[in-house]
Amino acid sequence: MEQVYSVGHSNHEIIYFCELLKQSKIDYLIDVRSVPYSKYYPQFNQENISNSLKIMNIKYLFFGDELGGRINDSTCYKDEMIPEQKVGYALHLNYDKIINKEWFNSGINKIIELIQKGNCAIMCSEENPEKCHRELIIGRRLREIGINIIHIRSNKNKQDQLNLF
Repeated sequence: MEQVYSVGHSNHEIIYFCELLKQSKIDYLIDVRSVPYSKYYPQFNQENISNSLKIMNIKYLFFGDELGGRINDSTCYKDEMIPEQKVGYALHLNYDKIINKEWFNSGINKIIELIQKGNCAIMCSEENPEKCHRELIIGRRLREIGINIIHIRSNKNKQDQLNLF
């Protein structure tokens, strides 16, 4: 069975984060943040993380336009209204609407292509996959098409499928 990893950068130091990726032999880090910057953790700003990963021989890719969790299309939310709060977007997303969007399926297809080339990890900022769109939306869709999701957690233990659905 094909597999993809999932990881949240949380508040980790960049060296620790890179160690987590190296332990799982990650070749490609796919950034699925809508905005690839962090006000509080600049080590995860797009340029900074890309440079750090390059040193570790891990390729950085940004798929936030297709797979980001802060979607600007109100029809992608359960109440068809874009949430005003800054966090917790994933809990308001309407999975059944999103999986029918062309841009979403384009991003999923890009992940499937990369899996053929090497070990991939999908990254967002939220450490806990149970609260993040990378599990609730992206991971769910990948599992439906037969791809196993392994969550890299900060305690260095891998967590297989969450079976939230």
